[in-house]
Amino acid sequence: MFNKTNYIILILTLAVFYTANAQEIRVIDNKGTIQTIRNNQVTVDATAPTNPIEGDVWYDTNTTPIIVKIWVESSSDWEPIPGNLSKTIILNRNGGSLPNATNTFFDLPLTAANLVTNNPGLYSVTGTSEITIIETGNYLISGELSATNMPAGDTKYILGVFVNGIRVGYLSRGFASLPARDYWGTTGTLMYQLNANDIVKIRYVLNAGSTLNSNFSNIGITKI
Repeated sequence: MFNKTNYIILILTLAVFYTANAQEIRVIDNKGTIQTIRNNQVTVDATAPTNPIEGDVWYDTNTTPIIVKIWVESSSDWEPIPGNLSKTIILNRNGGSLPNATNTFFDLPLTAANLVTNNPGLYSVTGTSEITIIETGNYLISGELSATNMPAGDTKYILGVFVNGIRVGYLSRGFASLPARDYWGTTGTLMYQLNANDIVKIRYVLNAGSTLNSNFSNIGITKI
């Protein structure tokens, strides 16, 4: 027996199946009304897709880690999907050297080349041991420093946080007391409120008398 409703549903199913590669298709619903359906696309590529429509998804492989973005018509832009991105930036380096002088601050030897992970919507590496904050908020800041050949005796050290050129706190400070030249390291964290465009630097003092060999150095910042 002919059933008009089932017939229209069949047409609708076939129309959707046949035009599955189109981004916008027109079908007839069970009331005989022509409807426009958007067939959103998912792209995995280092280059942004052309001619996107609202709701298209792009896995941007040009970033590390990969960022998942969605096309928003109102802003005509690919915007990161909320919750998809980490709120952390990490810079890490093995090796290098640690110049020093008595009671003098030096930048940790970390640049964009040492970037491990980043959320470009929150951070930008703008210089040696220098990170520009993109979004106002509360942040947990950490730093780490170590040497393979710290001299024997009492050696003063400081690991400090600078914001816009002003020292705002210490991650660690004290005296390293070693019986002989040996490995040494220090680390610490600080919670601080930062504003958009603030520039954060992690700097150190080592009264070691000569350049040391770095074992590793690290900077981590997380938006809370």
